[in-house]
Amino acid sequence: MKQQIRWAVTAAPDDVANHTNRSPHPMLHLLREASIERAVATTPDAAQIYGRNIVTLRRLGLEAWRRRFDAHGG
Repeated sequence: MKQQIRWAVTAAPDDVANHTNRSPHPMLHLLREASIERAVATTPDAAQIYGRNIVTLRRLGLEAWRRRFDAHGG
């Protein structure tokens, strides 16, 4: 069974905001610390990115997100 990531701030398991932290396929991230430091240094509000992603998905809605996801091979 695929693990379903859920944000603590979401009200329900089916909240579209939960999809901001999900991948359609298993994924391994290899991140170099120096790369992350550069990205954070050049993005003043980096800590706010996930919040904007949640707002964007909620504005889009679950059904519209699913249509877009499915259209791109999801």
